[in-house]
Amino acid sequence: MAPENTDKVILRSPADWPRWFAIVRAKATYRDVWEYVNPDVTPDQANPVKPVLAQSATEMQIKLHLVDSKQWRNQMTAIDTINDYVLQTLGPYFGVVETCDTLQERVKALKEHVAPTDYTRRLEIEQAFDSLRLGPARNQKVLNWLDEWETTVQQTTTLNVTTITAGLNATRTFLLAIRRIDPS
Repeated sequence: MAPENTDKVILRSPADWPRWFAIVRAKATYRDVWEYVNPDVTPDQANPVKPVLAQSATEMQIKLHLVDSKQWRNQMTAIDTINDYVLQTLGPYFGVVETCDTLQERVKALKEHVAPTDYTRRLEIEQAFDSLRLGPARNQKVLNWLDEWETTVQQTTTLNVTTITAGLNATRTFLLAIRRIDPS
């Protein structure tokens, strides 16, 4: 699936960070500009370097220059598009990025200010799992509960929350939770 088709996630709180950041990363990776967005690396330059054609260029060098120029334009367009997405989905965090000059600086500042620590994420996931293991609430649709269950279990695996993912704990807990819906 192309990243352009993803839902827009507004970064309203640290809880939104993982999904928001995943969308930004997917957009940048898909368009081959992640090296200019990745907040965890120091780039050689903030943006791709514009190709320069020498005065005494041969016909082959001119053709290569045209290809390089097209690639540079595509990368700059991609960076501008992702930058627009970041600015449109900042939520209350505009003050964090208003002095940043590049897309990478913006994402890095947001990561430092908004991204929850792994410990915080583990606690939130454990709390979500505890509430989900009771099964769907009376006024909750079963499919919505299943979506939440799958997302939470996937996050426990990603963060290696072994108290939940060890052995068949998650599976057993799921079977006990759905027993309320269908005791058979």
